[in-house]
Parts: sequence; structure tokens; C-alpha cells
Amino acid sequence: MIKENTNNTQGTDKKKCCFIVTPLGEEKSETRRRADGVIEAVLRPVLKSLEIEMITPHGISSPGSIPQQVIQNILNCELVIANLTELNPNVMYELAVRHAKGTPVICIAEYGTKLPFDISSERTIFYNNDMFGVEILKNELKKMIEVALKDKTQDNPIYRADREFKLREAVIKKEGDNDFSYLLDKIDSLDNKVSLLTKKNNYRLWGSLDYNQYLNKYEKINNDDIALQLVSDYFNNKEEKNKDK
Repeated sequence: MIKENTNNTQGTDKKKCCFIVTPLGEEKSETRRRADGVIEAVLRPVLKSLEIEMITPHGISSPGSIPQQVIQNILNCELVIANLTELNPNVMYELAVRHAKGTPVICIAEYGTKLPFDISSERTIFYNNDMFGVEILKNELKKMIEVALKDKTQDNPIYRADREFKLREAVIKKEGDNDFSYLLDKIDSLDNKVSLLTKKNNYRLWGSLDYNQYLNKYEKINNDDIALQLVSDYFNNKEEKNKDK
């Protein structure tokens, strides 16, 4: 099944569509079992309750190129949910395609997943793969879907880089003007500070309760990239400990 773009203004009550980006692995593998478990126990019932049609890559029945159909669904569905567990290369590629489109995407990952630095600051719902974890994930996911669908465009690393490039392209036309060089430096400085505050706030929202204690160490480090990586490593270690309990 492929979600198609249409300009039909009469079909306003047409069901929304969500494509699931997920690691699959071989049939009957542990990867497939865990991925399908999340899909059937969490994603399908939550999306059904919100009257959103769910499409999975291994559920596409239309004839044709499966990779092409996957990309079409990633580009055309109103929502994408990406399971980053195991950091599957195909999943990362498909997430980048969705980021390039700049439309709503929600990321989930099993506790213990160490996200790459490029997306470690993006909001991700971490979950425990057990019966109680299923209920928590359902509640968190439903809230985030409702918020994501209200915002037609999404902020993400590709969107931010493209926006900065366009801004620079517009400003740099007056080459050699010191005033414009000064403006670009200020834009870079402001962008770094906003990005850092956003990252710190995300850790505050999605991290552990003792974040404020660790924050004292974080704010004494002058290099923001090193500081953020330390915080990221800290929470990944916390997630590993929580998973082992």
C-alpha cells in the first residue's frame, strides 16, 4: 500500500496515514520478533485509536519496487514513526529522508540504544521492552502523535542546516562587507547557544531525575560539544543500568 499525494480538496475526512520505519532482520529472527512486538502491541492499537492508518515496510502488498514504495510512503504519509533500536543503517537512511522532507516524524528506541551524536539531541521516546513498558510507551506515544500532527513542519538537523545555508546565501551577496561578516558571526553564536539550550532542555525533559546534580559538572566545561557528549554518555549509562534492574 502506498500513500499518494492528491489535491482533492473534497476528501477532507480521508484517513491519515503513518508509515513505520523499523529494523526488520530475517524472518523469525530476534530483531524481527522485537520489532513486530512493538508494532502489534503498541503502534497498531495507538494509531487505530487515533483513526490513523498504519503502513509497515513488510506489509506493503502492491507490486513494484519495495525500496521505491518505502521512500514514497516516507515522503507522502502525514506521519512517520521511526524505531531507532539497533541503529539499523536502513532505518537511519529512511529517517534522513524524512528529515529532508521536513514533515512530522516521531522517534522511539529501546533503553540502551546509544544514539549517534547527530540526532542525540532530538526528542526520542525510550521504552522498556516488557509488559509494563508497553503501557508507558502507549501513553507517551499518543501524546506525541497529537502534538506532531498539529505542527505541519518539524525542526530537525537537516532543516536547520538548510535554513542556515539559505540565510548565509542571502546575506553573503554583499561580499567583503564587514558589517555582514559581523552579522554572520553573531548568527553562528546565537544558533550555537539556542542549540545548546535546546539540547540541555531535552535532557532535562527526557533524562533521569538526578540530572540537576550532573548539570553542575556540565556547565563548568567550556567546550559545549565535549560537555554534551559527556551528558549523552551519562544518560546512556543510566539507561543501561535501568534496563538491567
